[in-house]
Amino acid sequence: MALPAVAAAAGRALPRLARLGKRAHMAGAAPQSQEKEKPSILSAEGIIMMLLAGLFEVVNIILAISDLAFGIGTILAPIVNGIATIFIGGWLFFRTGKLPLKKALLPLGLNSLPVVRFFPFWLWSVWSSCKPR
Repeated sequence: MALPAVAAAAGRALPRLARLGKRAHMAGAAPQSQEKEKPSILSAEGIIMMLLAGLFEVVNIILAISDLAFGIGTILAPIVNGIATIFIGGWLFFRTGKLPLKKALLPLGLNSLPVVRFFPFWLWSVWSSCKPR
């Protein structure tokens, strides 16, 4: 017997709730965004990604030196930087929800060049994707 009374009360309350929601929307209440907050550089995620980017930078420097000495760094650099793009670009994609074209593809192209390979593009990419503290 109480069920029809609850349903009737809910039926009367629904139009009022709809009007309140419409007023809040009209007043400028923005919907919540789906984008996640940047991780801290000192968080576990930030430290792991900086270590991974640093590892890729060390490999790039070794490849640059071997390119100057033996000429084999140019052959191996696109492979290493492709793997770095998958790891760091994938992390950025899952972090922001959109394709990180500048932060993943730009270091891929620039680290494949022999002379420019000494600049830490992967570290910059991860550093600029994290908040300082």
